[in-house]
Amino acid sequence: MTKIAIIGGGISGLSLAHALSYRSEASFDPMTVHVFEKKERWGGNIVTEYFDGCTLDAGPDSWVARKSSVLELIRSIGLEDELIEVEPSARRVYRVGDSPRLQPMPEGFMLGIPASWSALWQTPLFSWKGKLRIACEPFVPSKSWERQGDESIGDFFMRRFGEEMTYRMAAPLLGGIFAGDIFKISLRATFPQLIEAEMHAGSLVKAIRAERKRLRSHPLSKGHGPFLSLKRGMGSLVERLVSSLEKGGVHFHLSAPIERIERCASSSGPPFRVYRAGDSPFLADRVVLAIPTHAAASLLREIYPECAQELDTIPYTSVATVFLAYPKDRIAHPLDAAGVLIPRESGRKVLAATWISSKWAHRAPPSTALLRIFFGGSGREEIVSAEDRVLVQLAREEVKYQLSIDGEPSWVRVFRFLKTSLQPPLAHLKHMEILKKEIESEGPIHLLGGSVVSMPDCISQAFELAYRLTAQLSRSIS
Repeated sequence: MTKIAIIGGGISGLSLAHALSYRSEASFDPMTVHVFEKKERWGGNIVTEYFDGCTLDAGPDSWVARKSSVLELIRSIGLEDELIEVEPSARRVYRVGDSPRLQPMPEGFMLGIPASWSALWQTPLFSWKGKLRIACEPFVPSKSWERQGDESIGDFFMRRFGEEMTYRMAAPLLGGIFAGDIFKISLRATFPQLIEAEMHAGSLVKAIRAERKRLRSHPLSKGHGPFLSLKRGMGSLVERLVSSLEKGGVHFHLSAPIERIERCASSSGPPFRVYRAGDSPFLADRVVLAIPTHAAASLLREIYPECAQELDTIPYTSVATVFLAYPKDRIAHPLDAAGVLIPRESGRKVLAATWISSKWAHRAPPSTALLRIFFGGSGREEIVSAEDRVLVQLAREEVKYQLSIDGEPSWVRVFRFLKTSLQPPLAHLKHMEILKKEIESEGPIHLLGGSVVSMPDCISQAFELAYRLTAQLSRSIS
């Protein structure tokens, strides 16, 4: 009986446990799966709370529909009836400016790339000089990409579209997604499809138009908008997943921080001892670290000191979210969008804002406007450690600036996520591939966290690792 220890109960660890339990049914080698989580809850960055008739997704509140791994997982645990998409009236965003303070971002763009020329010509966001530079994109020579070549998101957009597109569209939109500086974040680790588009189509505008047509006919996303969520929040995915896994025989250990991992001296038994705080060591045949790389480094320091040192250098950033609830009749603005993007050069202390009650149906009572304000991100982490009252005051000042709201909110909630947002530097995927191979070459220990950023990619990597593990175990007994 193979004993697998998964350290980390976020979506990566839970997805791996799900895939292993599914694949073990067809495996000749029976296995037991144990998931260890240091916190008192499952889900990692997925945090959903319910308060005063509202659903609060403090972490991710949706995923990109074209990435099918989440839909596959949801269907496998019977949650498909819970799927929702962004309200049609909120399928646009604003951008903070000077006059007017809220400027609508142009529609008809995907990932900041124009899917129609009319959308480009009609938007006031760019000057005519900027529009002409963007329109020249199909004629920009393609870069000669090596197999694992890389470029920052910012440099890529500068090269393809010019300065105005990069700073006015790509930086607030894509930088906001990762709470980071697009001139420091790896394109290959975040948007590899843009590299493929340049390589094969020669033009991102041409590729985006083709992608738009493909999405309309894709069987997994047909009938859905570009972003999907769940009626009761993202936490319902974690809740259903854990319930399904418990019924399937997966062993769960909450409030079980792992202090260290040791090699066993004997060659006849399991190769690792996993030490839990205040508990006896757990003997494991395989160990999977489904945690951020800095957390993995602390556990690998004794057995793989050089790899641990490398893992410790991978950058993460911290963010905070503040929820504000107001009576709708006190807000003159129609709140007819998903939220507001805030460019770094604006000098404002806020990263972005989401109008939850407009973006998703039934996330708040009809009379309540539920707003979510983001703080922190790369280069601005210090604000995350401020007291709650400071963050709330800054959030109130921001919504007053954006929406002219005065007076006290009905209630507030503050959440923090410390060193959880990966900031993949250039050549990150290549670096991680080398580190993973080095670690696995020394013994049956696997690194799952730290390579990818989005929830769908975390799930995809978990599924891939489950396939690889079960294949290895099957070969070992054949």
